[in-house]
Amino acid sequence: MGKVLLLTCGFQIKISTFHITFIGMNVVKRIIIVIIFLGLIYGVLLVSFRKSYNHWEISEGTKDSINWIPFVWRGDSLGDKYYEHAAMFIPVHIAGIRRQVYFQFDLGSDYTVFYEYNTQSLLSNANKDSFDIKTVSSFPFFWKKAKEVSNVTLYLNRQQAFNKHCFVMQGYGTEIATDSIKDQNSFIVPGTIGSDFFQDKILVIDYPGQRFAFCNDLPKGYINFCASIKLDKNGGVILPMKYKGEDLNIFFDNGASLFPLLSTEQNISEFDTGPDIDTVPISSWGVTHNVTGRMLQDSFTLCGIKFPPREIYVNHSGLGIDKHTDATTGNALFEHNIIVIDFKHKRFGLK
Repeated sequence: MGKVLLLTCGFQIKISTFHITFIGMNVVKRIIIVIIFLGLIYGVLLVSFRKSYNHWEISEGTKDSINWIPFVWRGDSLGDKYYEHAAMFIPVHIAGIRRQVYFQFDLGSDYTVFYEYNTQSLLSNANKDSFDIKTVSSFPFFWKKAKEVSNVTLYLNRQQAFNKHCFVMQGYGTEIATDSIKDQNSFIVPGTIGSDFFQDKILVIDYPGQRFAFCNDLPKGYINFCASIKLDKNGGVILPMKYKGEDLNIFFDNGASLFPLLSTEQNISEFDTGPDIDTVPISSWGVTHNVTGRMLQDSFTLCGIKFPPREIYVNHSGLGIDKHTDATTGNALFEHNIIVIDFKHKRFGLK
């Protein structure tokens, strides 16, 4: 008890000393301290707010087997070419929605999000007890209103995922005709499943088998991990690359299916400055822009795996690309493999 009182008294003395020091400062210094203090409070509230929007409660599978979930490829015509593997989509049932839908599978997105117009169209044909789009406000974003879906449950094959708060991309998407919604064979995409979905999990993507899984533990002996990886502040995956003796950081984005490597105008000099051999018009969140491609002049290793010279593309607009790493890679390098991304222990494996 005496120890507690002593600590309390010491704390009071420190507070009093700070109070006297603060009062004795000039006005400019006091303003600076207040601004720093308010900035720290805002930062804590912002982190807390963001964490409340990327916490998924996911049912656990068995430890002795992998619960596979199928994914489907969707093709697209870009310029004068047709790409069969333009994007990955996951078949999902949403609690309260009468039909199956498809979410884009995109680790380049920090958050799992719903598209406003697509989701509104679905809800117009949903059960009465389904979720709804709500307008919300919070202290960190007091200058604007946000939208969310609350208490949403997703069913992915035999696994269930629940989230109290999920972001809605305002003004994004397209309205869907009622006839299309009632047609069980129509391909409807209400949103994107991002990297937040797999935090603290082990993600397995089986490209040849067109399936994936996420679990807490892999069956023993399933795979040997070949490299340590990093996660950025939002949980995005950063792979280690070595090219011409240089150590580079490569962002893994399976929403970028077309390109072995994609860099920016600022970073392309770290790779090669050869002539352009290809131009592809792509869309990043509804905005179309061109990327140009050239060949690497040498082989490279990614996560300790050696690759022959491949194409690297330059994103001249900077749209839809991670600007804090040297380049981005997607599915093109791994389409014949099974890869494992261990978000818990920050490891990468290939089978």
